Amino acid sequence: MGVELLKHQLERLSDRGQVDELVEMIRARTEPESFSDYEQRARDLFTQQICRTKLDLAIAKGISQENQTIPSDALVQELDNEAQARDDAIRQAILTELDL
Repeated sequence: MGVELLKHQLERLSDRGQVDELVEMIRARTEPESFSDYEQRARDLFTQQICRTKLDLAIAKGISQENQTIPSDALVQELDNEAQARDDAIRQAILTELDL
């Protein structure tokens, strides 16, 4: 399964999900010389979490799990709502993955 997101969609969700606040939390918990690696990884993990959320929504709507792509214009409002509802879980998953 492929999940498409447009850059502006991800940026909007990032702003709503307060990724910058998460990055500042990471800055406080890491050494300055390793911070940039953690920051990039956190942003990548955020993108993965949003894609996973969109995939979960598509599966819940009955999309078959075959070789196909969920287009960027599908489930936009649903993704906005679900990402906001999962905000704390997404943040915690990122911190856990980073072992922070």
